[in-house]
Amino acid sequence: MFYFYLEFAEVLERLESQFYTEALAKFKPQDFIDAGIAIPEVAIQNFQAILDHEKAHTLLYVPVPLFIATLLTQNSHGQPRCSP
Repeated sequence: MFYFYLEFAEVLERLESQFYTEALAKFKPQDFIDAGIAIPEVAIQNFQAILDHEKAHTLLYVPVPLFIATLLTQNSHGQPRCSP
């Protein structure tokens, strides 16, 4: 069940990353000005910082399932665990 939660968290991080990637690709500085943001570069920099943060979270989850699978299937000597 723990593995399910890790997968769910990874999917959420990937969705967040995709959201900011698409938003930065879609909206131009004039769109921010039209929305009432006086200095669009600051908003764009903030969205880029959030995107970078989300990407870092996504990278965190990549090795975790493999690590857990290794812990569950191998002993401390790297040999397969015996089934009870």
